[in-house]
Amino acid sequence: MIGARGTIATATAVGTVAAQKGLLPLEGVITALPPLDATEGLPSLDPIRFGGCDIRPGDLGEAALACGSTVGVFARPVLEEVV
Repeated sequence: MIGARGTIATATAVGTVAAQKGLLPLEGVITALPPLDATEGLPSLDPIRFGGCDIRPGDLGEAALACGSTVGVFARPVLEEVV
């Protein structure tokens, strides 16, 4: 994912990991809801992993905390559990 400030990519990674840990519901994942949840062959969230690089200093945890303080996408306790 390429973006201007990394907020979308950071939110995607944090949201996925939070859902994997059971910290967030899958209400926005349409393949987790009927009738699509019965579709065979769709992978679960469990094997999804993220990696990458950034031109800014810091790591994903720092970026997630910065996004949380400016945009407020995730509650602080969720961010602390994920990062």
